[in-house]
Amino acid sequence: VMVYALPRVLSSIQIIFLEERALISDLEGGKISIERFNSEFQAIEDREDGQFLALDSLLNSLNKAFFVTPYWSQESEIIEDGVRLINQKREELEIALSDLAHASSRNDLIAQDLAEKKALSLYDFFDKTTNFLAQEADAAAERQAVYFKSAIDAVVKLLVIFVLLILIAISAVNIYVILFSSRSIGIILDGVKRFDAGDLSYRIPLKSRNEFGAIADALNQAIDHIQESRKELESAKDQLVRKISELEKFKRLTVGREMKMIELKKEMEKINNNSKDEFSR
Repeated sequence: VMVYALPRVLSSIQIIFLEERALISDLEGGKISIERFNSEFQAIEDREDGQFLALDSLLNSLNKAFFVTPYWSQESEIIEDGVRLINQKREELEIALSDLAHASSRNDLIAQDLAEKKALSLYDFFDKTTNFLAQEADAAAERQAVYFKSAIDAVVKLLVIFVLLILIAISAVNIYVILFSSRSIGIILDGVKRFDAGDLSYRIPLKSRNEFGAIADALNQAIDHIQESRKELESAKDQLVRKISELEKFKRLTVGREMKMIELKKEMEKINNNSKDEFSR
């Protein structure tokens, strides 16, 4: 914005110089009096001083700014040299205008004519110089616009590349997660199938520190508990079989003993019966 304001300020100064020149021409042609000339010229000169103050402030701000083009220092040097030269000529103009006022008050036509010519030649210089500086400032503004456009394009390209890299990184992470998840799920399912087939000695070889690793550890621990319970059941079964075998042995012994007792009773009854028969005879 400041770079684009620079040619407008220089154009305003050029217009002010043209107004001053037209005022001197009116005085030279006798269209206005010296009193009116002094009054109107003072008002225009106040505007001129304000524009030069604005120009100095603008140049100082631009020289301190960090966003100007790298070659702004050269452009600024040309404009500052031109402004410095204009200020020097303004001092000569003040002398010429002072001579014009004195010549007019004395009705010295020769001195008045010389002073007017001097002033008009200075205004010719001001017109050419301000026009040149305005063109330089306008060209600098255009170069600044091109520079900023290229800088913005470069920043946009970098942002696009950065966003693409982020998207690529996110996609790569997602692909890795998907592949890792698929592999982990496959390992877990393979372990479940082997458990279902009765291979309780198998353990799921998944040691990752994530949800899949936690699931694998939980399944392995469950199989450990199942194995321990199975061993306990087998041990209890063996003990029960041994006890049943002992009971069967005891039963066989008991039954055999009872059978012998019955046979003995029968033998004794037979003997008793035989004895009774013998006695009866």
